[in-house]
Amino acid sequence: MSTAWITFSRAMKYLAGPGDQRERLAHACSPDMLHMKRKEIPQEVRAEFDALLQLIGKSRSVTAAATSGPALVRALNDAQIAQAATKMLVIYDQLTRYQPTSSMPFTLTNTPNAGE
Repeated sequence: MSTAWITFSRAMKYLAGPGDQRERLAHACSPDMLHMKRKEIPQEVRAEFDALLQLIGKSRSVTAAATSGPALVRALNDAQIAQAATKMLVIYDQLTRYQPTSSMPFTLTNTPNAGE
């Protein structure tokens, strides 16, 4: 499992959890995600990841204290919050495609028998 996939899996749990969209996005924008090294993101997803960081206003030149998830999300309008959540979902979907099936968090255990 990749660090990026684990980080975005956690983000998806926050985005699907309780609370309003702004609050869920603030939790999903974890320090792990905001400070992830580019080499941890597969090249096929880097442009989307960079677009997400740009959308939420995180610049790689800004200090760590100024780039907490809640601080960044507070400055977004509702449309930007929806776009950021959508970008996270797209990135997670793309990262999932690169994971071996044995690392998926669930498996189908009840497969119906033929004829039932």
